[in-house]
Amino acid sequence: MKKTISYRSEETLDIAKHVMYSVKVLAIGLFIPFSFVFGISYQRQANEPVKTINVSKASPVAVENNTIKTASFLPDKNS
Repeated sequence: MKKTISYRSEETLDIAKHVMYSVKVLAIGLFIPFSFVFGISYQRQANEPVKTINVSKASPVAVENNTIKTASFLPDKNS
């Protein structure tokens, strides 16, 4: 005949471990969505339209002449 020994302290400790694990999982499960919502909504800058717009004419750009003389051809050294 086998004896069954019941340890109430071990059972209580085991139940407490399971409860603490469940609390950790619940805390992580709530923290991730909360931090996401908090992150996208905290100190959000409002898109305000610009009240004054300054339009000015661009300054003229100086046009330079070609620097390569296209009238004269270079001698062909490799022929």
